[in-house]
Amino acid sequence: MENSNYCFCTLALGKRYQEHAVNLAQDLTQYAPTIKIVVYTDGPDRFSSCENVLPFYHRQKGILNCFHDKRFALEKALSLYSTAIFIDADTRVSAPVPEGIAWEPGITSNGENLQEHISRFAPERLAAINDVSQKMDINLSKASWIADALFAVSRGSGKEHEFFDAWGRIGLYMELKGIHAGQGNVTGLAAESVGWKLNSPSNWEELRHWAKHFDASKDKTRRRGIRERVERKLGYYARLSTAKVKSLKDFDFYYR
Repeated sequence: MENSNYCFCTLALGKRYQEHAVNLAQDLTQYAPTIKIVVYTDGPDRFSSCENVLPFYHRQKGILNCFHDKRFALEKALSLYSTAIFIDADTRVSAPVPEGIAWEPGITSNGENLQEHISRFAPERLAAINDVSQKMDINLSKASWIADALFAVSRGSGKEHEFFDAWGRIGLYMELKGIHAGQGNVTGLAAESVGWKLNSPSNWEELRHWAKHFDASKDKTRRRGIRERVERKLGYYARLSTAKVKSLKDFDFYYR
């Protein structure tokens, strides 16, 4: 790639996703041997044998799911490299990394108009999206839905810090409204709030098809044990309580 100062990054919480991330790291060792992958995980020791992994300890912050925790891995990666390519842990790679992508400041990904996307796939979320757009003075008609399994963020005049702050703020708003998915909507709103437009260079498609995301969350054969279910529920209520306390510091935004 034209800018060699880039890395991959991912989130690997729980043993299942740690195993997926190890497989991904091994793929990248073969097909992108000079590129590091930053991994935010609750099991950093699991990656001790992966020389291309920079592991950092992280406990889930998202109330129910961890989609919005991706921003922490990206933020760390961007403190080390000028471009960070987020790739879901449950992704496999079987070919060399495509070359020649010129990274522009902001987000590089594939996407579409956010309003059209929500209207087709999750119209029940539109009211909350409208509310947060009005609160943050975001032009919803210009915002994009951003594909979230593989996307890149590049530094740009410090706006990345504003972007991550907006992502966290909007993500928490949605979760407190009971919307625990739809990260692509939130990142699109955050990008529009800082004036970032979606970068889609012609050869981005080559990179997008290079990675095969199989979405382990849809694996219906996996069953959680009693202990895991109890721990998950207790964790949910603990994170919900923490989030509600945090939101009180910005009462008007979250509750009016």
